[in-house]
Amino acid sequence: MAESLTEDPPTHGDRIGILSRQSEVLAELQAIVGFQVSLAHNMIRRDFDRNCSELGLTQKQIAILWVVEHCPNTVQTDLVEMFQSDRSTISNLVRRLKSAGHVDFRDSRDDGRVVPLKITSAGASKLREAKKLIEAHEGRVAYHLAPADKDVLVRALGRIHRLRAS
Repeated sequence: MAESLTEDPPTHGDRIGILSRQSEVLAELQAIVGFQVSLAHNMIRRDFDRNCSELGLTQKQIAILWVVEHCPNTVQTDLVEMFQSDRSTISNLVRRLKSAGHVDFRDSRDDGRVVPLKITSAGASKLREAKKLIEAHEGRVAYHLAPADKDVLVRALGRIHRLRAS
């Protein structure tokens, strides 16, 4: 008979020790801001994807529509800076929004190299739909937070993302 290559299964005492160590490690991880932000981001992203996928837009595309609607003459370099993203990513997002008929380019009288974006009526309609879904999504995400806690969280996260990696 061949010898088993696997270890003996853990005994009840072994399992208690393993669970105790896992609990200690989890407590250490839970004290790490980045770990908590990552877990929260994953939950928020799953909820957004599950409930807003019918829009056919990503969170960043919706944010771009939001900015372009409320800030006329926004150019792609403004979006790069605002979202702390690279030019190619923003360019691809804008290209997809333009292909879908949600944004268009304004004529620039001052500088032909700088092309401001404008939201189309289809884009404005899609944004109104998105805002309704986002309101419900935000309600689910912040359900267990008191308004003051939500304000503190939003301000703290804002300070973190404004640090910009050096």
